[in-house]
Amino acid sequence: MGTEVTDTTDFAAFRSAIQRNPLFLQKGVLRYTGLGDTGTLTFYTDSTHLPEIDGKPIDFRPRKVYDSPFIQSEHDSGIVTLQKGTRRVVLDFNER
Repeated sequence: MGTEVTDTTDFAAFRSAIQRNPLFLQKGVLRYTGLGDTGTLTFYTDSTHLPEIDGKPIDFRPRKVYDSPFIQSEHDSGIVTLQKGTRRVVLDFNER
């Protein structure tokens, strides 16, 4: 496990912690384990596979691109809903 994110006190310390974590490149596969429990990132230098986090391919087309208590949007819908409490606004980026 790498340095914990909370162990860094400023940007210079954060950058130093990131650079101390080992980076492995073997047979066209690059692996880097992030700080704390952020996981292992894998890149395939020949682009034959999607990048992975902890062995799972990164989904570049998730169903929801925003899914929080305040912002929601389906992938490629052009509709973004902002809400807090009873206040709600829907933005339609499909309108011309």
